[in-house]
Amino acid sequence: MQAVAGWLSQFNMLLLCLSLLVCSAGSYIVAMLLARGLATPAPRRWPWLLLLVPSFGADVWATHFIAMLAFSPGPQLFYELNRTVFSILVAMAGALPPLALALYRPRRRFTALLSGTGLGLAIAAMHFTGMSALRFCGTAGFDARFGVAGFALGAGLAALAVRLLAHSPSRPRTACAMLALMGAILGLHIVSFFGDAIRTGGVALPADQGSLFAGGSDWLAVLVACVSGLILLAAFIVVLADSRIALMSQEQAAALNYYANHDELTRLANRRQLRARLTELLAIPGQGMVLYYIDVDRFKPLNSLFGHATGDRLLQHVAARLRGQTGPQDMLARIGGDQFMLLQALPAGRPPDTSLAAQLARRMAEPIRLEEGTLRTGISIGLVFGAATPGLEPEVLLSKADVALSAAKALGGGRFCLYHPDMSLELAARRQLEGDLGEALARQEMFLHFQPLCAANGSPRGFEALLRWRHRERGLISPAEFIPFAERSGHIRAIGLFVLEEACRAAMGWPAHLRVAVNLSAVQLGDDTLFDTIKSILARTGLPPGRLELEITESALIEDAARVGALLQAMHEYGLALAIDDFGTGYSNLSHLRDFCAGRIKIDRSFISGLRGDCDAASIVQAIAGLGHALGMEVLAEGVETASELRLVQAMGCDEVQGYYLARPMPEADVAAWLESARRRVCPVLALMA
Repeated sequence: MQAVAGWLSQFNMLLLCLSLLVCSAGSYIVAMLLARGLATPAPRRWPWLLLLVPSFGADVWATHFIAMLAFSPGPQLFYELNRTVFSILVAMAGALPPLALALYRPRRRFTALLSGTGLGLAIAAMHFTGMSALRFCGTAGFDARFGVAGFALGAGLAALAVRLLAHSPSRPRTACAMLALMGAILGLHIVSFFGDAIRTGGVALPADQGSLFAGGSDWLAVLVACVSGLILLAAFIVVLADSRIALMSQEQAAALNYYANHDELTRLANRRQLRARLTELLAIPGQGMVLYYIDVDRFKPLNSLFGHATGDRLLQHVAARLRGQTGPQDMLARIGGDQFMLLQALPAGRPPDTSLAAQLARRMAEPIRLEEGTLRTGISIGLVFGAATPGLEPEVLLSKADVALSAAKALGGGRFCLYHPDMSLELAARRQLEGDLGEALARQEMFLHFQPLCAANGSPRGFEALLRWRHRERGLISPAEFIPFAERSGHIRAIGLFVLEEACRAAMGWPAHLRVAVNLSAVQLGDDTLFDTIKSILARTGLPPGRLELEITESALIEDAARVGALLQAMHEYGLALAIDDFGTGYSNLSHLRDFCAGRIKIDRSFISGLRGDCDAASIVQAIAGLGHALGMEVLAEGVETASELRLVQAMGCDEVQGYYLARPMPEADVAAWLESARRRVCPVLALMA
């Protein structure tokens, strides 16, 4: 210890601390560069190698040279400039092969050992080259044992640093690698230098001292620290910039991954993540699961009526309610529009049940309170139970859930249906029906029946055209069954034109005071060519515009209120008669009566059939009739099937009636005979009025 203390007393402690500071900073930067390089794909690691070599060389050289400038053994020390500069080049050249090996072959069996040995040799070569630049008046000796020990220490610690970073270049490992590199550089220098002996004596300096500079100069040590510090600082800035870019890239990648797997509006999983989870469950032998396919009832008209912003908030409330009814292990996903899916893994031994589906349907039937007011909606649910079996694909379960949802929606909404194999047969039959629907007009399977529209006293006012389809195999098919198919498939446009053409042609054979009423669907109203087509049909058939009445339901009115309003205004100005069909069953928005130029309201048959025993129904009918008259509109009561119903609607002020009590729908060929009989005989309606 006394020898070590005496040896340390020959150093300037401030400069020695500066050497230690440079070594620690340089080792940290070299470790960071190596870690960043290893974290980069192999083909793009060469820039890191170009930064590592000068950084390592500057670190080793500055540590050595500042420590030597701090050394004052007694005789005046001088350093040969050429060898001093050459020593840093030796450090860089010696470090190139082992650093390249550490970067490009980090996980090979002997990489750490070979790279550490190479770095130890580079440090030793720089040390002894730097020592050979030393000049003084005296003699020097060297104990080889210290040199071997210093090299072994430096090589071992350098190998440890490479090993730490080779498999997991994390922050803790980078810090440990920095300490190992510091130990390698300082250990080799200290142990090797401790074996050097410098004694004053009679050896003179070379005669040519132009290439020498004196040691013990504090300013020179600071200059060396600054020069090496600039090199290391440049490397450090590159590391920080790359780390920042990598962090931003990771954040962007995380954000992209999040949005690739989640719905932006509801923050639920999306179809992609749901399918991945379903695939994962199907890979577990015997795993049970249940898949719920959920559709929000009446969302489209609500979205159109109140706007897309309200529709978005409604979907967020629906998502929150659904999430509140599910467990932490269940996956709830929004797969598009107003459709959701819930995937639930069933624990072993738990029998499947439908209690959750019933619970979800009840919860979603409760009113939703938004800023715009209280909205009422509901959900239809199709669910399918499954178990992981070899060869079962996610699409099979998804398809079955879709079939079950279609069955639930067919029941009218707010219901759930459990999939069973017969549903697939029913779906296949429906699809076959949709396919046949496209050929029905070409096969002349469609035709019209006409139901009379009468004044309250029973005199004819016109006829409503009603479409019929006599299928070649199934016979007569109800419009309630095939019209929804026609609207979904787009066939309704061609069918609608057929109805308009046939209705106008038939009306030309009736007395001039009779009108013909034709229903228009929301799909038809979405056709920009509809108005021009109607004008063309009227021109071809010769029917005056005032004799054609177009019946539009409230749901069709709110699909695109602004555009539909402009279209109906143009039709009204052209002279076409307009009527709001099934009033009272939709949203009964009074603005429809004011804005859409309708001349007639048709009260839905559901209110008329309840007149005899339902005071509320009677009040509603009387209120609608009064409202219509106040706005200068006529009121027609649909579904009048008994004499008592006729007397009631007459007493409530309805202007026109329609229903089986007056006449059933009839073929075109029977219209003339019915009109003749209405003129000749005393109608039961007139007898009742008398």
